[in-house]
Amino acid sequence: IDKDVWMQLTLLNDSGKFDGLDDTIRHVFAETAHKLNALFDLSQLDVTFSPFAEGDAPDSGIGGWAINMYRIELQLDLERPDIKEVIITELPAVLAHEVHHIVQKKNKVEAETLAENLIFEGLACYFEQRFNGGTLPSLFKESHHHDWQSLLAEMTPHLSSKQFNYLDFFYCRDNRPFPKYAGYWVGFNLVANYLAKSGLNEIEVMGLPAEAYFN
Repeated sequence: IDKDVWMQLTLLNDSGKFDGLDDTIRHVFAETAHKLNALFDLSQLDVTFSPFAEGDAPDSGIGGWAINMYRIELQLDLERPDIKEVIITELPAVLAHEVHHIVQKKNKVEAETLAENLIFEGLACYFEQRFNGGTLPSLFKESHHHDWQSLLAEMTPHLSSKQFNYLDFFYCRDNRPFPKYAGYWVGFNLVANYLAKSGLNEIEVMGLPAEAYFN
């Protein structure tokens, strides 16, 4: 793979926990990278994989973070007996989500206020769904039963805040103060509604002020 064109994969495997999974990860990663490379400039982007610490992994067994415009960190629950299936089914969606964040960062999309973060995450979730053949992100396994507009109404007093607690609005540990992953669910629906009305897609609207999605 040409390092000047493709994002680069690195397995952080001093623990030896990736032994036996290398080929599966590299194969799924390469297939996904090929599809994403057709949409975005993925040069100068490193993707590192490391194990979750014991007790830190989410139910999905995988998590991702766009650390900055040059690096994505993906973590896997390597204690799971079905981790190979997680890699095959979940890795493409999570990688697509984080790549979209990278593209937003490169386009200087603001993510300071709660409103901006709702849209920042909503755009990535929407792209993840489209990239994954229309399958709803597994992040919404529980939250999709909740009325997103009611959740938005509860969040509205905080939309302009830059001092909001990210964990409270997005991760919602122990389902407090909102259902788990509520911020992602609200943001996804705000984006989906706006795109349906405008006829645009989640790439074309990148950089649009967050306020546009709330009208």
